[in-house]
Amino acid sequence: MTATSNQGVIKSLAVGRSDIYRMDPRDLHVKVDWNCRSVNFNPDDAEDLALAESISQVGVKQALTVYTEDGKAFISDGHRRHGATMYAIEHLGAEIKSVPVQTEDRYSSEADRVFSQIVRNSGKPLTPIEQARVFKRLIDLGWTEKDIQQKTGLARQWIVELLELQAAPAAVTTLVAAGQVAATLAMATLKKHGGDGVKAAGDLTRAIDKAQAEGKKRATAKHMDAGEKPKPLLGDTVRLDALRDLCGYVENGTHTSVSISQDDATREWLVHVGKHFWTGKSLRDAIDNATASQAKETEE
Repeated sequence: MTATSNQGVIKSLAVGRSDIYRMDPRDLHVKVDWNCRSVNFNPDDAEDLALAESISQVGVKQALTVYTEDGKAFISDGHRRHGATMYAIEHLGAEIKSVPVQTEDRYSSEADRVFSQIVRNSGKPLTPIEQARVFKRLIDLGWTEKDIQQKTGLARQWIVELLELQAAPAAVTTLVAAGQVAATLAMATLKKHGGDGVKAAGDLTRAIDKAQAEGKKRATAKHMDAGEKPKPLLGDTVRLDALRDLCGYVENGTHTSVSISQDDATREWLVHVGKHFWTGKSLRDAIDNATASQAKETEE
């Protein structure tokens, strides 16, 4: 079957249209800081360099996506491929006259193009910091956290924590971007200090110093300063505090927190909790069932 007949078959079966054009990569424009990647292309990165070497041999196989503005074609997807192409031309001697491009949907908005950085990224994954930049830009364009959750399928808590991370001082985000600490450790440390970026940065920097002293490039939770951890409490104190936080004690419609040693009624209620918990219930279910059981006994 010839190429022409192949095209005819595809055209007859296609349910939509997606035109691919060829453009000189030198005629493609990149808006400064539009892409949320920290660096579009880095020849010192092994993966980026491998991509450039591949393109120098076989060209660009996956079309870049562009949109037009003021008579110019700007890249909305494919910044890394474009950077690798230009590197291949300028440093590897590749003779690349054109690359495949496709246009954005004519109804796409700026928010759609920004969001595409998440869904179209089939190459090198975005780092958490880079994802956070995308989310912040979407928020600035009017999206809500719920909108982002529904579009991405990501947990809302993760989205919120990433937004908090990108809002942290550069002293924190720089450590994450450099790979010296994981985003999850940075977020946990920020949460520990109530969002205080200065204190969080101090903890993380000390952890990195410890890791490097061990010959490690990245700090983990075990490198966090043990001296900052609270002193261990007695077991009974821990249990009592947990019970107070989870449920307290309800008496005559008034929510109060009481000590087991001070209230016999609380003792009885806790016995109910224990019985339900012992049967394999979760603690939440045990508390709910114990409360219901005690209320029923009171009515009878």
